Amino acid sequence: PAWNPPAWAFPLAWIPVKLLQTGAGAVIWGSLGLKVWTWPTVTFAIYTSLADTWNSQFFSKTRLLTGLLLIYAQWFALVSATFAYSFTDRRIGLALLPGVAWLFVAAALNLDTWYLNRGWL
Repeated sequence: PAWNPPAWAFPLAWIPVKLLQTGAGAVIWGSLGLKVWTWPTVTFAIYTSLADTWNSQFFSKTRLLTGLLLIYAQWFALVSATFAYSFTDRRIGLALLPGVAWLFVAAALNLDTWYLNRGWL
């Protein structure tokens, strides 16, 4: 897309987002007594799994429509994790908001990429 940020902008956005997510995850996990099967940990694990699957489908296999569906599911999972974190500790939930915002931009880029290449799924 014409409005695609330059390549150098992606690591500048993703690295702080991932550092915030990792720190927030560690704090939440610790505050929940290191239990794995809790709403915050499960929703974040689903988000992370969808993110890995999206990377494979969108970049490695160039399946743009599959990538589009996955990134929307990924965004929904991250929003769910943000709510789950916020119910546990509001400040920690706020740490996920930059990721929600950046993933929204990434989803819009994904949509535009698919739209511009509709004949090539």
